[in-house]
Amino acid sequence: MVGQLAVALEAVGAGANDLLKLNAFYRGDSTADNWAQPVRIRAHYFADPSPAATGIFVGLFAQPGLMTRIAITA
Repeated sequence: MVGQLAVALEAVGAGANDLLKLNAFYRGDSTADNWAQPVRIRAHYFADPSPAATGIFVGLFAQPGLMTRIAITA
């Protein structure tokens, strides 16, 4: 997901360091442990300070098989 985000940012002349806010809508069990793994993965893509991030648990997406959707402000 973050790799695809990097491609989209590059297409408009931006990069990961231009991100200010990242909202991650995700399927899971809504526990802190469920949110922690994606946070560790994303941490490798951003320099400090990383964008502010909010995890929003979603019980089910309309698209079958979709597990995560993000919204960013750059």
